[in-house]
Amino acid sequence: MKIFVATVIAACSLAVHADPLAEFQAIVKQCRQAHEAARPLTEVVRSKRDSSWVKRVYGPAAISYDVRKTDSLVAPFSAYIEVTETLDGDSASTEAEAGAITIDLEARAMRTVSRLRFAYQDSVWQLVDGRTSGSSRSAKGEPFRPDVSVTNSRDDLMKRPAEAPMRSCLGTTS
Repeated sequence: MKIFVATVIAACSLAVHADPLAEFQAIVKQCRQAHEAARPLTEVVRSKRDSSWVKRVYGPAAISYDVRKTDSLVAPFSAYIEVTETLDGDSASTEAEAGAITIDLEARAMRTVSRLRFAYQDSVWQLVDGRTSGSSRSAKGEPFRPDVSVTNSRDDLMKRPAEAPMRSCLGTTS
């Protein structure tokens, strides 16, 4: 009888404790799907600053992640999602001219890398904070040069518009 009770208690405790890795992989999957559906890879739009037309070409987002055990009793796991996006653009005086511009992301380009940090606390993945770095290059074969790096608080990240692809990478935190 004691063995039966111990087995039932163990089974119940396993049911209560979900798999942190599987839960985080679900957040990563949601992030990937949002970025894949986010926007066309090429767009021609009217500039908000002046009357020119702008052609933008976006490379597909590269998304990586990792989950690690920690020595913390409060947050036994930590993780990150890293989203790398590359884009370039140029402008022209008419929509047709902008549409005809050839843009090569292997040459001149801008790149942003956003890293979101998470902690597994109280059996839930919690967004901790994030960091976004921007870099650029002006010619093919050149390395990307760092331009800017910004740390984002959890509160700032949560204020992103619901339709923004990065918002889907924040998990189900409230």
